[in-house]
Amino acid sequence: RASFGAALQEFDLLLKHEPPSGLSWCDRAGVCLETAEAEFQLGGDPKPSLDRALADLDEAEKLVPQDARLHAERGRVFSTWAAFEEPRGEDPAPWCAKALAAYGRALEIDPDCWQARANRGLLLWQLDRPNEAEPDLVAALKHAPGHPDLEQALAELRTGRKQEEKK
Repeated sequence: RASFGAALQEFDLLLKHEPPSGLSWCDRAGVCLETAEAEFQLGGDPKPSLDRALADLDEAEKLVPQDARLHAERGRVFSTWAAFEEPRGEDPAPWCAKALAAYGRALEIDPDCWQARANRGLLLWQLDRPNEAEPDLVAALKHAPGHPDLEQALAELRTGRKQEEKK
């Protein structure tokens, strides 16, 4: 946690002394997201860090509303929030819908935004929507060959499809 706190302090100093940029706000949101994930793993409450990440992305959007990366990052925050809700017995569906919308917005802006395509594909795969997931996973692997999460998801997706075809 200390290293995340130090990173956030560095971003805060940068944002005070440099003209704020959308990239700086997106990067700060990424640190908040990593902090939320660590807090969740340690049994803490990730919601304040997720709220902060979304607020940082709102700041980025004021500066660069047509930046695909910020929308992809927003999708990642929503996907992470959904993942935190399910173990607590909460419905992750609203967060998944927000994530899919954010990934879709990123891809409207930049159809080659492989991070949005990869994360949307992974989310669709987790939601058991393999026919929608496969094109995104294949396209993302073209930009990130050898990415282990993408390769694993695509292999499991295709293996599952082959098993269903044998039935």
